[in-house]
Amino acid sequence: MNAQQQEFKAKGNEFFKARQFAQAIEWYTKAIDVDPRIVEAAALYSNRAASYVGLKEIEKALRDADAVIALKPDWVKGYFRKGTAYEEKGDIDLAEKFYTQALGKEKENQDISKKVQYFRDRIMARNKAMTPAKCKTAKEAKTIGNSFFKASNYESACDYYTRALEVSDEGHAERHIFYTNRAICHAQQHNFKQTIVDCNDALDCSSCERDGKMKALLRRALAFEGLEKWKQALADFTEVNQIAPGTLQATQGVQRCRRMLA
Repeated sequence: MNAQQQEFKAKGNEFFKARQFAQAIEWYTKAIDVDPRIVEAAALYSNRAASYVGLKEIEKALRDADAVIALKPDWVKGYFRKGTAYEEKGDIDLAEKFYTQALGKEKENQDISKKVQYFRDRIMARNKAMTPAKCKTAKEAKTIGNSFFKASNYESACDYYTRALEVSDEGHAERHIFYTNRAICHAQQHNFKQTIVDCNDALDCSSCERDGKMKALLRRALAFEGLEKWKQALADFTEVNQIAPGTLQATQGVQRCRRMLA
């Protein structure tokens, strides 16, 4: 960081300490604009992210936190800033996610460890108090389903993904995701036939484009393998490789199926 950036940063820090966040942002922005690409600029983005959180401009804070991570992916601050932003937003699931990632970068940090435990306790309490029927939106049902899946409670996760499907219409942008998420829950419980049904439904969704199609095909292929239906599995793995040549999981699946069919 050159002398001019240091000077601008110092002025930003003065305003930040005085909780004059708008002025702090102005000076951090001046410092960033000198050269936004250098690794040392990560500290400037981090400070500006904290200032945006102070103003409750969460989306801007998240963009700056992403810039920190892009410049210094092994530094704790980018993940911590995202955790702080989502905490301010009231999103306990994403706050826990990014505080956990921050803790992974600085394992002995007791303050971050306390944050992680606090949000895990809140998520557990929320989940204990909830039922699928209480979820009014697909987003809420998906979020809780994801937290149960993360805890390896696949049966409960499945119930919440089902609820997401119940409260979403046919044109919902994430409808195929609800199916593929439920499909992997079935797969984890070795219910491969239902996995295939859900993958079929995901592929039929109008919202299922390239990435969604690949995920549904891969999960269906693995389910076909579980049922020892090698030809069908081979066809799905092959189609994935046609969509994205060199996909490791598909390439390995093709090799396994060909060995079984030889």
